[in-house]
Formats: sequence, structure tokens, C-alpha cells
Amino acid sequence: MGDCSTGAMHGIGGSIESSSSQNCTSYIEFLPVKEENTDIEESCIGKGLDSWGGFRLHYVWSDLSVRMRAKMVYEGEGGGYSEWCPKEHEVLQDHNIGAAKLVLSTNGFALPCYSDSAKVAYVLQGSGILGVVLPGQEEKLVAIRKGDAIALPVGVVTWWYNKDVTELEILFLGDTKTAVKLGSFTDFLLKGSNSNNLSCFSPEFIGRAWKSDKSVLKTLIGPHLARSIVKLNPGFEISEAELKDYRDGMLLNCEETAPSRFDTDGGGEILDLNTENLAIIGDIGLGASRATLNGNAAYYPEISVDPAIRVTYIIKGSGTVKVRDFGGFVTDRQIEAGELFVVPRLLSVCKIADPDGMEWFSIVCNENSNNYLTLGRWGLISDGSIPKSSSSPGSS
Repeated sequence: MGDCSTGAMHGIGGSIESSSSQNCTSYIEFLPVKEENTDIEESCIGKGLDSWGGFRLHYVWSDLSVRMRAKMVYEGEGGGYSEWCPKEHEVLQDHNIGAAKLVLSTNGFALPCYSDSAKVAYVLQGSGILGVVLPGQEEKLVAIRKGDAIALPVGVVTWWYNKDVTELEILFLGDTKTAVKLGSFTDFLLKGSNSNNLSCFSPEFIGRAWKSDKSVLKTLIGPHLARSIVKLNPGFEISEAELKDYRDGMLLNCEETAPSRFDTDGGGEILDLNTENLAIIGDIGLGASRATLNGNAAYYPEISVDPAIRVTYIIKGSGTVKVRDFGGFVTDRQIEAGELFVVPRLLSVCKIADPDGMEWFSIVCNENSNNYLTLGRWGLISDGSIPKSSSSPGSS
């Protein structure tokens, strides 16, 4: 939506006995890791491996230890738009990752636009209405709510509206390899702003093309406001008849869908989004997942072997993230709600929740990413299930 450096608009496992670091270390001592390597080694910061297993690798490791929070691009009466700036976090640009957040206040309306990048939208809070136009199809109006994950292909036109008192907050994560600027989304407005894509054409020309009268044209290509989020009049309403049931196939509510993986001893659960439960995600080349860890539970090391980049946003709670390469830990630090972190391809990651638990949403740059865990048979393993997995046939 904007240049984060200038503000210019382009358009729109079960419980651990204690949460101390000593106990967390003993909890994961099943891994082939030496305790003295759990801190970031100065020698590995900013370096990468020239080659490994036939792959050419390049990591900006120093960025993995930096707290990544969104920077406000625009804020007004109708809401605000913020993004994670690739100029401040080079790991985003290096791996073609875009991340942004839209917040709409009551009667806030994000004007129609299309993006240069494929992305997944996740509703963090509130409820509202999404207007979407897929290429060659008619407009669809969809009621959205907290927990919805929505796949948005390149070029799809969207607008967002919040009719409730609670703020509507939406996270966007995506792949920017097709973007105008790597590591950043650029949204092209169709109306309302000085930079909308119709403002350069004369009203007479647009009128002849669309056979519209002047009053409609004035709404379509003006007024020329330097913003992409507005506040509509309180009397504005969308009838229930217009909200057809387009949810199936377009989006999936992660809080209401049975998890793909879970820990039978209460450690937590994960829902994987792929072409099996959300077919449209195959059109954007991304996979996604939503996970919850209960207090002091651990999600054991996961490796993306495709290879694929994984981007994770912490929805609530806090904990520890450990990212390891082939020779030691790249980073081992605290993470908390509102933060983003990136795990480069072929590296393993482990997450340990604090006593209050942790919830996250992540994307992987492959719609059917082949991830596996380095310990046990389940995606989540608690202290109660470790003995079971150790004695089970075929467990690692």
C-alpha cells in the first residue's frame, strides 16, 4: 500500500514443570544440540553457507535476531494501514516476503484495489464484509469474522468494510516475487485517491467506455483524496440478501475447523491450510497454518524440506523461538504478540510457549509444503507423550 520509509501512498507438547530457561533446555535435550550452542554465536551473524547438498544458500542471519514490528504507513478516521518495511528488515526483501496489517474502525472502508502480489489474509479481530472480484467473474460480497483465512491471487480486486463497533484487524502475508518492489505489497486503487488508476482518464472518455452518467463518474474517479481508507456515513448498510454464501472454497475459518495435528496430552494444535481444505490456495502458490500452544508447551523442531520460506506472525501470547542451521543456532530469543519472524529455507525452528501460551499464523511459500518434525510421530509433543513416541514402532 505504501512506502514505509516515506509514508507516501501507492493506494491502498503439554506442560513443562517450569518456564525457566534451564527447564526449557532440558525439555529439548532430546535434540542433537549442545547446550553451549543455544546462544547466537557472533561468528555466524551476517554469514551464509555458500552451498549445501547442491543448493545455493544465502541468509541474512543478523535480521533473524531483530524484533520485527509493523510500521504505520497511513492512519485516519476510518482506520490505518501498517507494514513491515523491507528497508528496515532486509530478510523480507531477500526472500521476497511481504507483510502488512489493515485496521478498520467502525464504518471504516478500505477502497477497492488490486495488488501486485499473491497473499493470504487472516482476520485477527472483529468481523466485517469483504468485496472481491476474481478476474472474469462478478463481484462477491462475503461476511468475514475472526479466524478467517482468505487466499487472494494476484490481480484480484478487494474492498473491506467494518460495520461493527469492534475494530476489524486483518493481517496480510504473501510472496512478492511478482511485486513492483521486492518485500513490499503495492496496491493499485480503482477510485477515491489521487493515485487511483482511473484518475488520469477524462470523465468523457470513461463515460463513453462504461456508458455512465456524470454523477456515477464523479463517485468512480473522485473525489481526489490522498487516502485509501475512508469512514462511511453511519446510515450506510449492506442488505443480508447481498451477502451470499461464498465462504466455501474462498476462505476457511481456522478457529472453527478441526485441527490437522494435535497433542493428545493437551500441548496444543495446528491447522494446516492446503489445496485439500482450501482449493483456491493452489492459485497463489502459498500454504498456511494456524497454531496454538498451551502454557509451557513446546512445538518441536520443524524443517521445510521442499525447500520453502516460512513467515510467522505471533497473534497472542509469547514464548521462545530457536532457529538452527547445519552448524549451530542462528537465533534463540523471545517473541511476543505483534511480532513477525522469518525462517529461511532448509533451517529448523522450534517454538516454546511461555506460561500464558502462544498462538501464531504462518505462511510457507509452497501451497503443499512438505514439513516434518525431527522428534516423535506427532506435530506437537508434550512431556507426557515423549515416552510414548520413544517406544512406538517407527518413531524417530
